[in-house]
Amino acid sequence: MFDLNSLTVFELKQQLKNQSLSVSGNKSELISRLEQHQAEYPPPTSGEKLEKLAINCPSCNSILRYPRDYHGKLRCPSCSRTFNLSSPITSGSHIKPLGALLFGSIALVLIAVLIFVYLVVIPMSCMWSYGGC
Repeated sequence: MFDLNSLTVFELKQQLKNQSLSVSGNKSELISRLEQHQAEYPPPTSGEKLEKLAINCPSCNSILRYPRDYHGKLRCPSCSRTFNLSSPITSGSHIKPLGALLFGSIALVLIAVLIFVYLVVIPMSCMWSYGGC
């Protein structure tokens, strides 16, 4: 990382804003707030794989992916809406692990294929066979 004491107050406030933390106080208070946040939410090591979560944008319903331990603001690249993850529109019912979204999508495709086979392919093959089904 880097030494927080070498940053200006403006740079410290930018760091705090990026983490959705309060920007009030003098330089030593800003530094202690950032250090406390970094202690609670340490950045991942380089070999550690980040588990990602996905959420639908409240405006355009696009899927946004972010690391599980991220706390702050998200910006939708499709509609440019910015919102906090801690806001009511992102209650636990809307946030799903990325694996669950992919599994659900694959399950829906498989169900659609099975219905197609049952309703279209099997009756057509019975019509084309000599003895019927």
